[in-house]
Order: sequence, then structure tokens, then C-alpha cells
Amino acid sequence: MSIKIDRDSLRAAALATKQTGNGLTIQIDYDKTTGIIYTAEHAGQSYTEYHHDDIIYICTAKLPLTQKQIADEIKIALEQNF
Repeated sequence: MSIKIDRDSLRAAALATKQTGNGLTIQIDYDKTTGIIYTAEHAGQSYTEYHHDDIIYICTAKLPLTQKQIADEIKIALEQNF
């Protein structure tokens, strides 16, 4: 399966995960149509909900992730979503 990933948003997502710690997590979501990765900072048990069928939840980073780790998580999520 070929996966479209926007490289700029992948880079930004990996950078965003470097801010984790002290209760701060980074939620990572992926748009299946555009390939754009969205991130949202959260403290505690909060989360961001998207009301669009093409945007799927990937993971909540509690530790820094590399671009490859995020891309691998997207692949796993897409395989589970089909």
C-alpha cells in the first residue's frame, strides 16, 4: 500500500513531540486524503476530536518520536482502519 505523507507536516510533528514531558502529550492525527499530519498539545486526559471521516487518530506521543516512527505509526493505523 502506498502512503501519501506530507513531508513538512511530518517534520513538524516530529519536532512537536520533542515538547513532551511534565504531563504534556502530543496527539497525532493524519488526513488520509491530503497526507497532512496534525498535532495538538494536551495536558492530562484531554484530546482533540476531528469531525471528518478522512482524519484519523494515529497516536498520543508521551516521548519524542522520529519522523520514521511517526510514519510507521501511520502505516499501522491505516492497516487497522481498512
